[in-house]
Amino acid sequence: LHHKAMLRVWRRTMKVRVSMTIKEALADKEYRKRGGKFAFPSPLDTFVRGLHRRTTDLHNDWKVRLHKETSGDEARRQAVAEMLLRLRWDDSNDAARAKLSLLVERIW
Repeated sequence: LHHKAMLRVWRRTMKVRVSMTIKEALADKEYRKRGGKFAFPSPLDTFVRGLHRRTTDLHNDWKVRLHKETSGDEARRQAVAEMLLRLRWDDSNDAARAKLSLLVERIW
């Protein structure tokens, strides 16, 4: 399922100059949209690959390409919701959702 999501994103962004990190983030988002879940070996595995880079990429995309407001509470809420879709994390754990939301808010 993840492979199909990646292929779909690669086809959609083939002619567009988009960084690999953005393509990977969009593939993870597509995977979730198709019903995919990420699982981790243990609850102590707290490393989220690409957290800072993907947050920076989203921030720059909103400012440069979309000319979207990036400051304020509403923009922060929208950014956190988008990042929770673009990151690989175990979304079955409500405590992990709350903690990751706080981290993304702080980085944003």
